[in-house]
Amino acid sequence: LVSAGNQAGFTVAYPADLSESPGDEMINLGRIAADQYSQMATILGLPQETDAKVLLFPSNESLRASIAPSLPPGQDSWVNSSLVKLAYSPAISTSKELTGALAQLLLAEAGIPEAAAPWLWRGLPLALRYSDDPIAAHMRYLSGLESSLDSESVSLTDQTAWAAVEYIREQAGWTGLGQAISELGAACAGGLCSNDQDFDQSFTKALGMNVVQFEATWKARWQQRLTMARQGIEYVLEARRKALVEGNLSAFLATVDGNVPHLLAEQQGWFETLTESSPEWFRYSSQPVTLLPGGDLLVDVTLEYALPRSDGGTREYNTSERVQLVEEDGQLLWAGPPLE
Repeated sequence: LVSAGNQAGFTVAYPADLSESPGDEMINLGRIAADQYSQMATILGLPQETDAKVLLFPSNESLRASIAPSLPPGQDSWVNSSLVKLAYSPAISTSKELTGALAQLLLAEAGIPEAAAPWLWRGLPLALRYSDDPIAAHMRYLSGLESSLDSESVSLTDQTAWAAVEYIREQAGWTGLGQAISELGAACAGGLCSNDQDFDQSFTKALGMNVVQFEATWKARWQQRLTMARQGIEYVLEARRKALVEGNLSAFLATVDGNVPHLLAEQQGWFETLTESSPEWFRYSSQPVTLLPGGDLLVDVTLEYALPRSDGGTREYNTSERVQLVEEDGQLLWAGPPLE
């Protein structure tokens, strides 16, 4: 490994075979890492300064050999206080592996070991990755989270780890999450995370509830939100299906958000075109994509229906689209495709 020197608190060492022509990206990797670390620390209200070393290895195999053969397959990084080990890739400076490792470095520098809070080590990088685009985070994790919460035992996955961290962020804000990290880290650094009882007490002081209560609370909150979303979606889609079956235009348009320009006219034309073909049945299915502020939703909706054929049989059709449902007076209304 060849050292690129200390840059803004980060010393980077990279594979020797890159030393002849490392390129500006590799030469400046320490500064890039320092900028990313500082940005994430600022979001959380944590100290921005560090004196860390980033070691790059030529491959996952060499990384695993430097740590432990038991390193999970596909894991491209390892983090400890003041030290980040990464498997090298040509786009390392913009990779999610680098940003994820730097987020974990924030936790290590705060004093929280991975063994004490594996959900936080896994979930914080994901939450920070989408700090400026929470809608994208919902699109990425919401479907898998819903499936996980429906299981009898909820295991640690990207979806559940993100959801646990996101619950704290929604309740306390980014700086509140940072304060909890700081307090829990200080307790761990003081030796108060060495056993379950001490850690539980430290966790309670930092987050206002013990470990068992926290797990039950964040799960219940997400389950409640997803259940309410499902109920609202099913209500409006069933109203639309029933109106289609009955040929009731006024009931169909009652499900539409009249505040969206031209949407009522478009929906009326769509209704009339479809019902004139005398469909034999309709069936809606849906998948929540994003829970928007204020109760609005982005939903993937599929409509299946059957039209009669000239030989007396039927032919089945389906159409799918992503739509926004907006809440008005406690009821969801069809607002059409989301505006970019």
